[in-house]
Amino acid sequence: MERALDFLRKHVEVAFATCEGNRPKIRVFLTMKMEGTDLYFATSPVKVVNKQLQYNPHRELESSHL
Repeated sequence: MERALDFLRKHVEVAFATCEGNRPKIRVFLTMKMEGTDLYFATSPVKVVNKQLQYNPHRELESSHL
């Protein structure tokens, strides 16, 4: 876990995957803030990603550098 947190402190862009139905949707997000192990991202309530998170809270955060 500490290795991942160190990486996120140095690299603010990450791949963020959500689900739409049974299909993954991946996009690049900027990490806006870190508090301990909590990450904060910004998005608009009218964006599709926000609707996907409300409908299906399963998500994945990844970087090929970890």
